Amino acid sequence: MNSTQQTLTSVLVCTFIIAMYKVSDSAAQFVAMAIFVLVPVTIAYAAIRLGKLLLNRSPSQIKRNVRMTKYEVEQRIANANQAKAISGAELMNIPAYARKQKGIHYPMTTAVLNGHVVVAQS
Repeated sequence: MNSTQQTLTSVLVCTFIIAMYKVSDSAAQFVAMAIFVLVPVTIAYAAIRLGKLLLNRSPSQIKRNVRMTKYEVEQRIANANQAKAISGAELMNIPAYARKQKGIHYPMTTAVLNGHVVVAQS
């Protein structure tokens, strides 16, 4: 809660306590009124907090403590490590203007893409 909410809450609580004190004739009646009011408010507050907790839980938090089989672990690793690169031959099939637009150096050859750089002999 921010400071504005805390201030508003404290003013409301103080106002409520003063109103209960003015209405009650004795200390016993004041305590009884406080119990009758505070118990339902506390139960409602706990229910709201529990409802928020249950609504905010994501499936990953729910499944966190469940053991995974070896196959599931291997599949998760395999999916995470999928190669995103394409071979030199596949890149050469892309037209030169498209390679230039994508920021791939231009011109290029299959030998350069595959790591075989031909050095000019002098």
